[in-house]
Amino acid sequence: MRLAVQWEGRPARAVTTVEELDVLLESIERAGRPVLVDLFDPERDDPWGDRVLIQIGVGHPDRSFVMFDADAAWGVEPGTPPASDPIWFDYGGTPTEFGPTRTRVSPAVAREAAREFVARDGGRPTCVEWTLV
Repeated sequence: MRLAVQWEGRPARAVTTVEELDVLLESIERAGRPVLVDLFDPERDDPWGDRVLIQIGVGHPDRSFVMFDADAAWGVEPGTPPASDPIWFDYGGTPTEFGPTRTRVSPAVAREAAREFVARDGGRPTCVEWTLV
């Protein structure tokens, strides 16, 4: 699958393998600040004409999020309670608040969801439970 990855308003970068995705996400993490990352198939749209995409949080030491845009579902890592406070992620240069119920995923599981998105050709990852919070 050809996947485009975009963050902080930069031009999208193409990746074709899970390994290439890992290298790119590691470079984003090294910036040391929470960032929202869009992952999408640039050639596949949902029935409404929008890109099928997943968004993950990268760069926070303890918490992340996973959002599958095709059905506006938020990932929840089983056994992970809501955070005590909102977390701010950079979304295209704009600090954006993500509330405690949306950051119920560890950074490792968010990365696994991104890997699954690549491996499943843009399908919804199975490593989290899904809610419409």
